[in-house]
Amino acid sequence: MPRSWMETSHAWLGLGEMPGGPILMFMIRQASFFYGVHGVLLWLLASDVVRFQPLVIFTGVSYLLAAPVFFIIDHTSEMPVWWKVVDSVSCAFLGSALLWLNRDGFKRDK
Repeated sequence: MPRSWMETSHAWLGLGEMPGGPILMFMIRQASFFYGVHGVLLWLLASDVVRFQPLVIFTGVSYLLAAPVFFIIDHTSEMPVWWKVVDSVSCAFLGSALLWLNRDGFKRDK
């Protein structure tokens, strides 16, 4: 994504003028790449949830743990309230959904 688009999005989200500098661009680019790789990993896990059950469970638990951590990070970073809620609730929802959808897998293990 071109920087001009990022600046427009930043302002549209109500975050003011986007700061400059190499560290910010480094963090944005690496985070974007990592999120993309994580999306592919989730897609691969979804291709065979029985085979990858331990990783599916780990992912669900990780998202549940990420929810309060992300809230704290967002809060201490002075993000808007709507950002804190969306960020933490979406993590909690995804983690809960993964574990809930895997509930039959827990029964098979016993």
